[in-house]
Amino acid sequence: MCVQIPSHVTLDMQGSTLRLLGPEEGALIANHNLRGSGPRDTSLGLVNAVLDGGDLSNQGTAMLQMAYVDNLSLRGVRIIRGQYVGGWIYNARSSVFDDLEADGFVGEPWLLGAATGVDNHIYDSAFGRLAARGVRSHPNDYYFPGNSFVFVLSRCTIDSITAIDCAAGIKIQSPTEDVRIRAVSTVRCGDAGSNSGLKLQGDTQSPVKRVTVDEVRATGQTGSGLYLEGSLDCTVGSFKGVGNSTNGAYPDVWVGGTRDRISTLISDQCGGTGVVIRPNAHGYALGEVRVTNPNVAPIPTATAAIAVFGGSGALGHVTCEETEDPADMLVGVDVNSPTAVGTIDSLSVRGAADTAFKSVSPRFVAPVPKSHR
Repeated sequence: MCVQIPSHVTLDMQGSTLRLLGPEEGALIANHNLRGSGPRDTSLGLVNAVLDGGDLSNQGTAMLQMAYVDNLSLRGVRIIRGQYVGGWIYNARSSVFDDLEADGFVGEPWLLGAATGVDNHIYDSAFGRLAARGVRSHPNDYYFPGNSFVFVLSRCTIDSITAIDCAAGIKIQSPTEDVRIRAVSTVRCGDAGSNSGLKLQGDTQSPVKRVTVDEVRATGQTGSGLYLEGSLDCTVGSFKGVGNSTNGAYPDVWVGGTRDRISTLISDQCGGTGVVIRPNAHGYALGEVRVTNPNVAPIPTATAAIAVFGGSGALGHVTCEETEDPADMLVGVDVNSPTAVGTIDSLSVRGAADTAFKSVSPRFVAPVPKSHR
């Protein structure tokens, strides 16, 4: 590695740049006990630094790699023009991360925590402002698809996450638990496979648990603006999506967890369906839901504003509105699974070319919709 920071030392680069000069040189900056072969490092940091990958291949490791460390401080660190992995921090506790950025990266610019191994999350830590721009996928896009940030956290807080013009989404993966995020903004992100938006992504054996996001704003995503799959007891205060699912293949909001909550959900000009409830969505609660002008992609894959493919839960006050002529929305709410169980408190549908509400399930109850032309 180029620079090794020991315990009780904070390296202040005062805005200067450290640049990779050749491929596979190893980490530009790391902590002393990176491999965990001795006592944990403690009370060290890197501040006011630019790490430049020089558009060179760096397969051997991340540009900035720190692990087995307590009381780490990363502030004002910007990673640019790198490949594969930019900053990778794992098995870290009681640390502070603020003003972390990525720009012009190919691969995964920030991996914060690791899902593999033992105790490799980031624990009991505070994140301030996080931002990524111009992240592209690597040719090995299965492992390096261009997610702006990937998190595996326990008992952490995040002030804000911003992603602009990135090849994939913002990923919070299992076994993350007990995380509070104030605000997420993602603009023009995603790839041909619809990997986009804010993703709370686990599985039935290892769900993402008890993540609360106060506000999500998603604009111009290739796929979903909000993707909940394998999540447990996760809550979104408000979601506003505009012009997402540009390829028409995915819904703006994908609900596929257990006891997911979204208090306010607004989807406008989605290329496909506004909201999809998956068969594995159980105990969901969507409060105020408004979907306007869905299915605007040149070749949309569905025609409903809200599609229910199964699961169980409740929708509050639902409004589905089509203001364009001819109408791309044929159905307001389409319950197309006989096993779906649910309720809608109130339903108002305007401009549906076919029908306001359609259901094949006797156990999904909705009021007589208020239909308007």
